[in-house]
Amino acid sequence: MLNGYGFLLIALQQEDVRLARAHARTAAAEAEQRNLLSMASHEFRTPAAMIQASLDSLRYLRDDIPPAVATRLDNIALAARRLSRLATVLLCRDRLSAPSLTLRCLPLDLGALAAEVAGAYTPPVPCVVPSGLPPLPADTDLLRILLQNLIDNALVHGAGEQPPQLRLRRDGALLELAVADTGVGVADADKARIFERFEHGAGSRSSGLGLSIARRIARLHGGDLLVQDHQPQGAVFLLRLPLVPPPADPDATAP
Repeated sequence: MLNGYGFLLIALQQEDVRLARAHARTAAAEAEQRNLLSMASHEFRTPAAMIQASLDSLRYLRDDIPPAVATRLDNIALAARRLSRLATVLLCRDRLSAPSLTLRCLPLDLGALAAEVAGAYTPPVPCVVPSGLPPLPADTDLLRILLQNLIDNALVHGAGEQPPQLRLRRDGALLELAVADTGVGVADADKARIFERFEHGAGSRSSGLGLSIARRIARLHGGDLLVQDHQPQGAVFLLRLPLVPPPADPDATAP
């Protein structure tokens, strides 16, 4: 016959089985969610690219288009770019949440990448890059997304009449990229919270994913992403990346 300890052992074993099954169901649900996000993101990118290509072809006819129509076309182009960026953010989030994430680090000219990304906007975003900066080991695809997220954030929250500005410099064993805007800035109470997923500052129109993904990418590279006040107004986001390879284990720098 079973004594009290025997019944307790059976109860603990049954609880272990229940927890294992619950964990398996949760893991399966998370995998299904990642697959759904990945498929949806790919589906979003195709129509967004088609819309953008059609709008690009209309630029040659801009002189013949009434101003009111041109304004509406600009709004459509902005919405198409936002949809494309959102799809990219979702795909990046899917990759960053993968259990077997591996950085594809190669020597990267961060100044050239920053100038390329900033120059792809209309109008181009000013980018100040000094000569003679050394390359750093980085995953180019992830850093491209990081830079796009920072510029998009500055454009959304900055003052419309004054564009954001990128400025790159070397600080000892680090490269520091500053993305400054002249918007309302970030309240002290929000400076830590805005880097959390689905969080944003008061009055923000963002998805709440861009900055959390940007900081995650920075920390995977052994660096960090910070926010400070920009004088006389606005915010400046500081991306600081080491000139030495990041740790082999990505979890070592995970937030």
